[in-house]
Amino acid sequence: YLDKTGAHIHFILFKQRAVIYDTLQQVDSAYYYFTKFHDSNLDEVTKSQLFKIKNITAAYENEKIKSQIKSKNYWIIFILLFTGVIALSSILLYIKNTKIRTQNVQINDQLAELQKLLDQKKILLKELQHRVKNNLQHVNSILEMQKEYVDTININEIIRETQNRIHTMSMLHRKLNNENDINEVNLGEYIHDLSQLVLHSYKGHENNLDLEYNINVQNFPIEQALPLGLITVELISNTLKHGFKTSTKSKKIEIEIINTDPDTSFLYTYKDNGIGFDQEKWESSHHGLGHEIIIGMTEQLDGVRHAHRGQGFEYQFSFKI
Repeated sequence: YLDKTGAHIHFILFKQRAVIYDTLQQVDSAYYYFTKFHDSNLDEVTKSQLFKIKNITAAYENEKIKSQIKSKNYWIIFILLFTGVIALSSILLYIKNTKIRTQNVQINDQLAELQKLLDQKKILLKELQHRVKNNLQHVNSILEMQKEYVDTININEIIRETQNRIHTMSMLHRKLNNENDINEVNLGEYIHDLSQLVLHSYKGHENNLDLEYNINVQNFPIEQALPLGLITVELISNTLKHGFKTSTKSKKIEIEIINTDPDTSFLYTYKDNGIGFDQEKWESSHHGLGHEIIIGMTEQLDGVRHAHRGQGFEYQFSFKI
């Protein structure tokens, strides 16, 4: 307390002494102590002001430091938020770019697939054009052969048979246009549709005729499918024209094409329950264009014919692909 108030005690003593000496009219002493009192008072005031200034300065410095810390904290928060926004934007941009790259890969794959399909379609078109050209040559050959029978066969019959033969080729092309593979055709569907076409061309037969199929072959090379189709058309036409003329029984035709050795050997069998005739004689003699087509197409397939005797008519041969 003395350190803090010692100046104050001296200050009071100097003042009291100055008053006492002034009362005693000792002017020099009174002036001396009054000067001491004044100097002590001034020093006290100075110290007090300095202390206040020091406190104010310290408070200002503290506030300044607090303000700086607060400002730094704001900047840190701002930087963190800005960094977070940049990081989030970068992540979103990366995800979007990854998605775009994935889509580009998918688009490129689709374009490659479309180009592949286009190239395949071009090849298919060329192949179909080639097959059309070959089939037109077949038609031309059939028409040339047909000339020999114009005088002996009814012209309407000639037209109908020629139409059925042409339909045999055109139907094959229609089915190829609906498939992705131009090298194979659904044989069961092809033979069925052909049979129905011929049956409907001979009006009056389709209502009372039972046509049965046993074809366990699906995809089949078109090089062999066309000869089989022509053979089937000619055999059905032959049956409808001649086999059921005098028969009073219910009409029945059976067509069977089965595998005898998986994927390589096949057996073709055609049967009807008509009036029938000597098959060996039929195969060894000349019976018209239909007969020539049947024998010629069988030979084109390298088919081995099998002789049969019995009721009705039966034509059977085995072949390989």
